[in-house]
Amino acid sequence: MIESEALKNEWHVVYRSKDLADGDVRLVRLLGQDLVLWRHAGRAAAWLDLCIHRGARLSLGRVTNGELVCPYHGWRYDLDGKCTLIPAQPKTPIPARARAETYHCQEKNGFIWVCLGEPAHDVPVHPEWENDDFLKVFTGPYTFQASAPRAVENVIDVSHFPFVHDSMLGQAGDPDEIENYDVEQSNEGLRAGPIVVSQPAGDHRRIPVRSTYRFWIPRPFMPYLMKSFDAERCFSHFMPVTPVENDVTLMWVLTSANFDKEGGEARITKRNADVFGEDIPIVNSQRPAMIPEALRQELHVRADKLSVVYRRWLTDLGVPGAK
Repeated sequence: MIESEALKNEWHVVYRSKDLADGDVRLVRLLGQDLVLWRHAGRAAAWLDLCIHRGARLSLGRVTNGELVCPYHGWRYDLDGKCTLIPAQPKTPIPARARAETYHCQEKNGFIWVCLGEPAHDVPVHPEWENDDFLKVFTGPYTFQASAPRAVENVIDVSHFPFVHDSMLGQAGDPDEIENYDVEQSNEGLRAGPIVVSQPAGDHRRIPVRSTYRFWIPRPFMPYLMKSFDAERCFSHFMPVTPVENDVTLMWVLTSANFDKEGGEARITKRNADVFGEDIPIVNSQRPAMIPEALRQELHVRADKLSVVYRRWLTDLGVPGAK
């Protein structure tokens, strides 16, 4: 999967915007590659973590006067990746090859996104991002020792709720029957629902609710779920999934709620820690870590409709998945 050209042309979250201040230099990893992420004058840049001179890690360097300085020989690079100074020979013209390998980088929905290839699509707008009626809470990233598709399938799968999240999102002793639901595929990705389930503690209020779930997956590793309890109250998760390695995945979570907002950040943070803390060991236990190439290698039932369509969609997009 890491070698997939399709994935190189997708946007992936590598950091939260708020956590990268001017002058910060960070090492991040995406699709099996080490990247240096840094910021100057409000602009974030993402490059291959390598100095063209002698291969030192630029992530060990520092920002000086708006330029990234290599820790080994002090070569300086501007925000566009061009070398501006070679201290050992400051009067000699700088070779044209003296550039960092740069990648597309943008900020949206509170995250820093990187594309290693040529972006095939823009980053979708998070539905609640511009809506001031919603409290917005960032949690994670949560680390899975599994492939990105396995992590995505977990959060779009309602039938695991009573067993992995017993007494919170369902009841193992009285699981809901998953009625047939719609799955639609378009140029906006996949949409599914409604799926209605009973939950003992379905949101940060920790009270019994009857939840109606709807899912949207605009790009391969960008699951979004919205659940509503009535005509007014809505609770959502936008969960970009970062493929670090074939079997290492980060999940970033942006939770939004338009009710019980006072003190909601702390309660949502605790709730997410509980929910994803229960998910992680189960997803990590799945074998193989990658989803099987053929659908027939695992047994599917009607409740798995969204996952089956998702796997076929990955194949259509050129992302390794079930055929």
